[in-house]
Amino acid sequence: MNIVPLIPVINKLFNPKRFEFLAFEGLYFKPGYEDQLYALFEGLLAKEKLKSSMFWLGNTCPIRENILTKGKLGMIHSFIKDSDVEIMAAYKNLNETKIEVLKSKPIYASAFDYI
Repeated sequence: MNIVPLIPVINKLFNPKRFEFLAFEGLYFKPGYEDQLYALFEGLLAKEKLKSSMFWLGNTCPIRENILTKGKLGMIHSFIKDSDVEIMAAYKNLNETKIEVLKSKPIYASAFDYI
């Protein structure tokens, strides 16, 4: 962390004393528009004058592969890669049928819960 501010390209992306970024939340797009998502990300970063963003996609997320194959993630991703998250649930007052229906659905976890 002491040398990061001295490295020319990386110091523009990551300042350990003041790391600012956009957290993209609640991603949705019409099928077939995956390639436009990166243009949206880059446009929002430019508008906010930022160089970094974060978003989380679970391994079972239905749009995960589309997003990962349509664009290239940034430099910080090459250092961090994927981070696992464990989800726990309490099925209080639910019968087995409702529990199975819930387990078959995608999980929505807010990016702000992990910051």
